[in-house]
Formats: sequence, C-alpha cells, structure tokens
Amino acid sequence: MRKNFLLLVMILLTVKVMNAQPQLTIANMMQIGDTTLMIRFDTTGKINEGPGGTDVIWDYSDLDSVNHYHRYSLDPPSTPYGNHYPTANFCERSIIDASDFYGYAIFNSDSVTQVGAAGVSGDSTVYYEPITSHYPVTYLSTQVDTSIYTMFMHNGLQLRIHERQTIIYDGYGTLKIPVGTFTNVVRHSLETYIIDSMYMNTTFMGVDTFYEKNYYWVAENYRPELLRMLVIQLQNGVPKTSAIPYYYNKTPHLNLPTSVVKTSNNNSFAYPNPFSETTTVYLNSSIRDGNACCKIYNVLGEEVQNISNINTNEIKIERNNLPAGIYFYKISDKNKITGIGKLIVQ
Repeated sequence: MRKNFLLLVMILLTVKVMNAQPQLTIANMMQIGDTTLMIRFDTTGKINEGPGGTDVIWDYSDLDSVNHYHRYSLDPPSTPYGNHYPTANFCERSIIDASDFYGYAIFNSDSVTQVGAAGVSGDSTVYYEPITSHYPVTYLSTQVDTSIYTMFMHNGLQLRIHERQTIIYDGYGTLKIPVGTFTNVVRHSLETYIIDSMYMNTTFMGVDTFYEKNYYWVAENYRPELLRMLVIQLQNGVPKTSAIPYYYNKTPHLNLPTSVVKTSNNNSFAYPNPFSETTTVYLNSSIRDGNACCKIYNVLGEEVQNISNINTNEIKIERNNLPAGIYFYKISDKNKITGIGKLIVQ
C-alpha cells in the first residue's frame, strides 16, 4: 500500500489544453467528496505501455476486469488518523482487498506535498524529508525529487526508507478504455527507486532495494487518472513473480469550469438516483424567472439533453433514449450556476 500513496501526487492531476498542447495542472485535482471505482485487470505479457510522442492513440478498449477497489477523497479531520497529520488538507483512502489505507498530503495552488500515511493494522508513515511536486508542467518536462521517511509497523518493525522519484511527461493524444474514448490525454511515467533499511526496534535486520516504473494517463476534463499501468517491478534486482496489476478508472469525474466546481453540491440533489426512467432534481434555492436551464452531459463532456424555460425548483428529467451510465447535470439561472450533480442511469 505504500506504493499507492507514493503515487498520490500524480493521480490527483488533470490536464489543461494550452496552445494545442496539453499541460498538467492541479487546478482540477481530485476533490474532497469524490469516490472513484478502479477496475483491476491483469495483462501480464499481453500488452505494454505503447509509444510516447504527440497525437498518439493508445487503445486498451478490450481490457477484461479481474477485480476492483475504491478510492475516497476525504477531509483529514474526518479520518481516524487525521490528528497525526495536522498540517494535511487532503486525505485519500484506498480499500484494496483486506487493506484499508489512508494517505495524507498538503495541496497548495502550485504544489503537492506528502506528509504521511496510516493503515488500520496500526502501521504508520512519517516523512522527514517529504516529496513535493510543483505545477504546472509541460510536455517533455522532467521532475526529480527525493524523500526520507520511516514506516512504523504494528509488530515493532521499522522500515527506514530513502526514495527517489523521476517523473517524465512523455506523450499526449487519445486513450481508449472500456468506459469510453478520451481526447487531450497526457501520459507520464513515474520511476521509483527505494532503499529500504529494516530494524526491529534498534536491531538492524537488513536492506532491500526496490525499483518500479508506472505509466499514468490523465485526460483534460476528468479526474483522477483514467489508466494506470505498472510495467516493471524489481526487488533486489530480481523481477517480482506475482501478477502485475493494471487499473482503469470506471467512474471518472467530469471537471467542470472553476466557477461550477466552487458551487456547493448541497445546492441540489436528484431523487431517485440511480434511476431507470425518470428522476427529479430538487434545488435548495428558488428560480428567479423562467429563463433557467438544465444541461445534461455524458462522461465525455458531451451535452446530451437541454431542458430550458425552467421556472420551478423541482426539475423533472426523463431518460428518453440515454444509455445506462453516468451523467452530470448543470443548472444555470441568469448565467449563474445554481446546481450541479451526478446522475446514474440504470
């Protein structure tokens, strides 16, 4: 689970097009309250990461799922270990199989710093020299940083770790995965080198070295990453023999403009949701005139419905011919966003 949090910085990115070339930013990072379902597939020996470069098409549309896990973005004070990391303003919880893991970080407008991690087994991580990533970054740019931290295990074992990360933004183009086709996608590689010194209390037990190389694909209008691929994993120079996991995002979050993101989700809600034929969106504020409208978008950001001339705070939405899946609504009144939310059509 340590490796998952070490990659937290990069999976909370989105992409912004600038001069026709995507740029990674943290302007639309994974937001507190987000829940993401990651689908695992095992393709050992079947596929690879493909080429880097410009206007690449990466096609992984025929992946078969093996299992899945959930990721939750939380406010640190609401978590079991938040008081251990009082400077953190973001927490990601990952539940994989029997593991329940919390990673803590500080998000600023142009940087992300890891501050610690903890698990329900009693393990905890303290960073003495944390890794900080700075943004924005552009195509072919490279970031290198090092960190020193200790993992305190519940059985008394301590892992004193020196780590170096190298991140290279090596390609952009179009990505195809089972949930859809996404344009303006940036790919970045992440190489991690670790020297892991083990102690039982104060007794030195030995040293392990680890090396991993991962690839991530992040799209312009979505958070977090759409696809994650671990292509090599070595322990003491020897490839690990267990099946290497790959993950794709089954529930990408549509990034709306900043003015929309700042609108509280408590301003509106839909019921029933999920629905099969009809749902109603209820607004907590009144519509001021009959010029309000409600637009429905699919996960690709395409407008699929537009309900106009709304003059009530209860808006009925018909499924019509919408395929089953995830959609987003945005309600505007006199060019002011009065409600946003997610719809699930069964």
